[in-house]
Amino acid sequence: NQVAILHLQESYTTETVSYVVYTPMDVFAMSTILNGGNPDNVGILPSGFAIFPGRAPRHTQNGDCGSILTIGFHIIDNSSSEEYMPIQSIETIRKIIETTATLIKIDVQSDDPR
Repeated sequence: NQVAILHLQESYTTETVSYVVYTPMDVFAMSTILNGGNPDNVGILPSGFAIFPGRAPRHTQNGDCGSILTIGFHIIDNSSSEEYMPIQSIETIRKIIETTATLIKIDVQSDDPR
């Protein structure tokens, strides 16, 4: 009763930005698209993040400019409505964002060149 999940991902880096956009897809949906199936019948909820320099390095004393992290998620929450969002949903979303930001920070500060 398990569903295998793949992640379709696009990433890009320049001097001014690095971004990663991804979407989880089950194996059946990915196979359908790769075999010429109609992608309109596949639910794709892209999420991702972008890292921008905090300021231009030439405007700092020591060349350290920091960075700005922007995170975006598409999340389906069947227990919410336009008028009401349960506290459990808010807490779950907060934890997802907090964990993601922490893992990105750890990875960016790492010397591991994955």
